[in-house]
Amino acid sequence: MVGEDEAAALDPERIAVGLRARLLARSAQLPVLRRRLWLRPGRRPRWLDVDDLDPARHITSRVVRAGAGLDWAEALREFFDVPLRLDRPPWQLQVLREAEPRAVTGAAAGERTAVLVKLHHALGGEQVAIATLAGLLSDRPAPGLRAVPPVERAHRTRGSPGTGARRLGGAMAELGDTLRAAARTPRPNSPRRHYTLVRLPAGEVRVVARRLGTSTSALLLGLLGEALYRQRAPATGVARRLRTMVPMTARGGPGTVGSEPTSALFDLPVGAMSVRRRIDEVADALDRPGAARSVAARFAVRALGRLPGAAQARFARLVYGGRFFGLVASVLPDWRRELRLLGVLVTSVHPVLPLADGVALAVGYLSWGEVLGVGVTGDSALFPDADGLADNLLGVFAELAGDIRIGRTGELAGRL
Repeated sequence: MVGEDEAAALDPERIAVGLRARLLARSAQLPVLRRRLWLRPGRRPRWLDVDDLDPARHITSRVVRAGAGLDWAEALREFFDVPLRLDRPPWQLQVLREAEPRAVTGAAAGERTAVLVKLHHALGGEQVAIATLAGLLSDRPAPGLRAVPPVERAHRTRGSPGTGARRLGGAMAELGDTLRAAARTPRPNSPRRHYTLVRLPAGEVRVVARRLGTSTSALLLGLLGEALYRQRAPATGVARRLRTMVPMTARGGPGTVGSEPTSALFDLPVGAMSVRRRIDEVADALDRPGAARSVAARFAVRALGRLPGAAQARFARLVYGGRFFGLVASVLPDWRRELRLLGVLVTSVHPVLPLADGVALAVGYLSWGEVLGVGVTGDSALFPDADGLADNLLGVFAELAGDIRIGRTGELAGRL
């Protein structure tokens, strides 16, 4: 329940008006939000800076009331299902508030407010999106932080002579294996999506990962593999491994965010095994083949940039989708600084990932303060039970954390 004063502070149109003014004041520090794609027939696409940015076209507000014909889930679906327009900077923000009918409650009970943001993935990777979001929403943005679009900066790594050639050779071997295995034609996506947003305790997730001697990414992806196994185990012919694409972003220099987007492919174990073994196998997969495939992806992206525009589009549609992977999963960088929007604390952020062509499921994780937000995007026809998967994920973590809390770490391998 929120009090009357706080409820007034969360008026969605008031927030939208404040964000429109803030966008104009900070647009020079947030160049991502001023970029428009220039599409020319037969030519490569280019980014152009928009000088006459109209905040009202990008920032809107909406109120939905329970039992009044449109619920919270439908409002989320309506917002995220509408494609972004490419004749303007491709991003959109909506302040959404759900309120119980006052005739029933007599007060502002049961109300919740969310800021929904969709940003075209071509504008930048995960770090760019997080920095841009924080730079626009925060009453006091981090000093010196500037979200740099990927076209402006490239991150390079150095190694001993011959290291690059060896890594690239291994990367291309991995990529060749993937290409040879991708001759199948995936089922096309349906037009409807389902979005499920749930929470995990961020501090407890870090404690569990530390006590298991693994990374947070390996823990969360292992939990996802276990949740998928439990949901699909009764079916026949379920594969033991699911090729998974993990978006990544190469880091830029101090004071900047983003630069070069890439990805890693690995096989998520979804067959019968203990939870501890599943997490260990994920950790091994991320440490070994993921690095090589990431190098191959960066090489392919750089080569793709030299092709004509039409060839770029055809190649991108061919390689980014169900021919090459069956799941998109992302563990985004943590954000632990307090963020207030017009004086109101932002308590959690949930990443909502898009679905690739022929891919039925995408799952994102983001630790924001003390809450780890989980966003599940499911194709309503190809993967109809996104809610069930989210419930399984929460249940698996509760079991694992409970056993660690009472000191059963030595029994995990045989018990779970």
